[in-house]
Amino acid sequence: MADLMESLDDWQAGKSLSECNRFMLANEISCDVTFLCGQRREPVKAHRYVLFSRSSVFQSIFSSSLIEADGAFPVSDIDAETFKLLLIYLYTDDVTIELERVDSILYAAKKYAVKGLVQKCLAYLESCMSVENVCTVLEQIHLYDGRNMEDKCLKYIFENGSDVLKSESFGDLSAAHVEQIVKSDELVVDEMDVFNAMMNWSEKECRRKGVSVTDTNRREVLGPFLYHIRFPLMNTMFFTNHVSTRQILNAQEVIAIFQYYHGRDQASNWHFNINKRRGFSLYSVIRYNFIGMNEMDSGTGHHVISVSCSKSILLHGVIVYGCQEGSAEYSVTIEITDEESRKCLSKEHITVKTDKSHHTSDAMLFKTVLLQSGKKYTIVAEINGPPTKIGLDGRRTVVVEGVTFTFISRSNSNTTVEKGQLPGILFTFPKVNNLNKFSDKKS
Repeated sequence: MADLMESLDDWQAGKSLSECNRFMLANEISCDVTFLCGQRREPVKAHRYVLFSRSSVFQSIFSSSLIEADGAFPVSDIDAETFKLLLIYLYTDDVTIELERVDSILYAAKKYAVKGLVQKCLAYLESCMSVENVCTVLEQIHLYDGRNMEDKCLKYIFENGSDVLKSESFGDLSAAHVEQIVKSDELVVDEMDVFNAMMNWSEKECRRKGVSVTDTNRREVLGPFLYHIRFPLMNTMFFTNHVSTRQILNAQEVIAIFQYYHGRDQASNWHFNINKRRGFSLYSVIRYNFIGMNEMDSGTGHHVISVSCSKSILLHGVIVYGCQEGSAEYSVTIEITDEESRKCLSKEHITVKTDKSHHTSDAMLFKTVLLQSGKKYTIVAEINGPPTKIGLDGRRTVVVEGVTFTFISRSNSNTTVEKGQLPGILFTFPKVNNLNKFSDKKS
């Protein structure tokens, strides 16, 4: 210490109060207390006066007999690096916070009643909130009673529901938070995404409980949450192909929902929610004026159409024509390509069931595709099955909800702007956060 003081003669000159405090802490000048941090009991030195003046908890510690005989104080639940960051804030009123350590800093700040640091951590979490981490933040805030911050997390989740429910961290949420999210009318999401998210969450919950992942056990861990999935509002083809074929719902429930689709009144023991979520509106773009049937133009095979839009949209699915007679099942492969980069944005294999009474059916994508304003995209559909109806008198431009869609014919296709398959698309508007995220990736 003597050598240090000789080499740092008049070190205080030109430094502010916080700079002097930081210097004394970093160089352990005249420290009078040692904390043994973490399971490894790593020593971290400090000054009682500073801590006494900044924290009521430290005041209580130094006013009691909790200090060990050698002047050390054990802190087994906080690692040395986190404790040093806590001290830096107490000495300087400032500290650099990083995402991988914010939860441990928040824990330390709450433990020692350092309210300024708690608020700094909460502000940091809000500033870096994203689709990937918002569920993790929600769980952390819940532990530290950050009610205002919890409301902000939920608002973010509701507004970005489709992406958040597909995130890995959604599966790690507590049951209470899952219920709070999924039952809300404010959640902006397609019911198909709710179902898929609940299947992912229930799989993880089965593993957490140590039971095999079966549909029976999924239903068991979901409990009453199951009825927060609004099955009656689902796309009928999705329900038919991906829900009714499983054991998530019992036979009576499946029949009741099919009956609801066909106009039958709800039974007295009906448990399902049929309220439309306020935030979600799925828009359709229809480009043909008339429907025809022609054996020479069967509607099956290779269909290509390009499209551009005046505003950015999220593509949820493609509308296809149904069968000419009776009922039929079609195997549909849909591929979405960015014309400029030639990059394939999505390729999905979808089974579509149709009957003669419905002119069209929705081929819903499992993952939405962001179509940027002013760019051209190519939609390719391979449709295998019996002859379908076709569209006639097609329009090159269609305006829906203030968005101008421009369609362009492509060579080697059974579909053109004027006639053929692919009568329309299904879309929603992306949130600003999604557009910003896309722009950041490009820059």
